[in-house]
Amino acid sequence: KMFVPPELPDYRKEDPTKRYQTVEIPINGETIKIRQYRDYTSLPFWSIGGTIFPANALLGNYIARNPSIVQDKKILALGSGVAFAEIVASYNCKSIVVTDIEEELLEMARETLRLNHRDNVFVERLDWKDEKGYIPLIERYGHFDLIIASDVVYLDELFEYIWKTIDFFLKPNSKHVVMTHTVRTLSFTERFLDIGKKAGYQRQDMVVGDLANILDAHSDIIHHPLAITDHRLWHFEKN
Repeated sequence: KMFVPPELPDYRKEDPTKRYQTVEIPINGETIKIRQYRDYTSLPFWSIGGTIFPANALLGNYIARNPSIVQDKKILALGSGVAFAEIVASYNCKSIVVTDIEEELLEMARETLRLNHRDNVFVERLDWKDEKGYIPLIERYGHFDLIIASDVVYLDELFEYIWKTIDFFLKPNSKHVVMTHTVRTLSFTERFLDIGKKAGYQRQDMVVGDLANILDAHSDIIHHPLAITDHRLWHFEKN
């Protein structure tokens, strides 16, 4: 017999106070409120995006320390999850479009947006593999000055689509990407970087340094199902 996975309960029927929590993070004189899961361990693999995961925490803190990276820019964020880094960026950027593919994660991002009263943040569904789906977003927002992404490198089959998405949405004369990544295996990571290089993107490795201490400082609210401590921070540029 074929294996039939058990049906997951409809999250819309669950008590939201049991499924979700709101955490508060002080950063740059602001208190950022994030809607996230209380416990994601029994949920699908993508549910890590419903927490403040390490790569997103690193990206948010990096932006907080280097606001000129996003200053007055129109930004597209890939794989945003609960959008911690994206809310941080919103205090200095012109606008930012938060994207993910799972509807529940998008609902959580919308709640995070409401909690922080940000009027320059927009939430949209984006499937990297659906190139026809790119068009409505371009029609609505135009091309972007910068793309940010955190921990989007997790499935081989998506690598080429990620670079296609990046190339499509960036302005022709402004090909800049800031990305944080949690390394599972080096060969896996190198395959992704090689595809980006073939697409014309030059990588600059940034020093994470004491940013890594953030994971320990906020260990009560930053989650990851794997005991991984190798996190990378990259700038990409295409001329």
